[in-house]
Amino acid sequence: MLKQAMETDYEGDALILAKAARIVREDIFRSCGFNFSGSFPPDCQKNSVPANLKSMVTMLMKGADLKDQDCTDSQACLTASQIILFNCKKRARRDKQYQAVDHDIRWKLSHPYHSTLA
Repeated sequence: MLKQAMETDYEGDALILAKAARIVREDIFRSCGFNFSGSFPPDCQKNSVPANLKSMVTMLMKGADLKDQDCTDSQACLTASQIILFNCKKRARRDKQYQAVDHDIRWKLSHPYHSTLA
């Protein structure tokens, strides 16, 4: 077991994870979000989340083998993706005493689900 731990390349894994996070975050901050117009159109939940984020969450929840995944997004994956999207921020605050999260105003207005999760 010790030999296996010594052979594991944690630095390489960290670099791969950092690259994946950078790709997904760039996609998140490029996306235009969902504009609420008084009603929810079909597939609005699916269309409100960037594709890379949905793919990453689906791989985390269902496994990384793409051929084993169906073409429809599960409700759990969509909900987890929306929560991640809502809580993303471009950079962390420098002041550690202040713990509030600054959400992008687009997500505050377009994701009413967060009040039901508390």
